[in-house]
Amino acid sequence: MKLTVNQDNCIGCGLCVATAEELFAMNDDGKSVLKVEDIPEEMEDLAKETIDSCPVSAIVEIDNADSGTESNTYVEEKKAA
Repeated sequence: MKLTVNQDNCIGCGLCVATAEELFAMNDDGKSVLKVEDIPEEMEDLAKETIDSCPVSAIVEIDNADSGTESNTYVEEKKAA
């Protein structure tokens, strides 16, 4: 399972981090980012909970994500550093 966080939609409420701090962090812009590129199978239920609980539906599975929207992951930021 892979997720993405739509940075245009994210309001930085931090609910995803509070729900699954193993999977999410907040970036310097106050937006949610993923800590992992692939969600471990044992954490998929938790990941689905964050999808359902996001108040602005900013967290989506990549297969369902609109490829034209800006997304950002913690993993990508760390690779670029």
